[in-house]
Amino acid sequence: MSKFFAPHESEKMNGTFKTHGLEVSVEVSPCSWLSAGYGFQFGYKTADGHSHGFCHDKAIDIKDAKPEDIQRLLDTTLKPEPCKTCGHTHLFNPTSNRKHECEKCFVGKINAKIADYEKQAAEKLKKQDTRLKKKGFRFRVTAWIHPKAGGDDRMVDYYYPTKPTKTVIQTALKDAGSAILDDYQIVEL
Repeated sequence: MSKFFAPHESEKMNGTFKTHGLEVSVEVSPCSWLSAGYGFQFGYKTADGHSHGFCHDKAIDIKDAKPEDIQRLLDTTLKPEPCKTCGHTHLFNPTSNRKHECEKCFVGKINAKIADYEKQAAEKLKKQDTRLKKKGFRFRVTAWIHPKAGGDDRMVDYYYPTKPTKTVIQTALKDAGSAILDDYQIVEL
């Protein structure tokens, strides 16, 4: 049962199914009953973690959906194939963005890119801290600006020669147009 939405009759169809020789767990998507005209959708995943995704049939209304529809969609939508990266058999859904990779390889590549980006960002920040410390700054305040008018939040860094007070930081955040004035951390260089 979803922890964010009220239970729905269709959640009784959640469970384990077998397709193409693999066991998959299925969970009916809340989109099926929360969005009029959305159709029937469920998420699926294999216990080994190599297959994960959604099957969707816009022609089936949630009130008419049956376990047989789940089985039919699993059998006809998903195709067993070897992952182009690791070779492990996974259930490929042609409507996905997985590009013939299993879930572990697809997500692994994304996580590697994120880790690389985080490493580069940390190195850049360390160089900036070192450069500004040489100029006499001893404290960095890393803060999030939450625009009063809405929109995307953004992170900023302020540097100070002495430890800034709460009032000094909140004034800087207010001047930057932030609606929230306590989302920051002070780092001693």
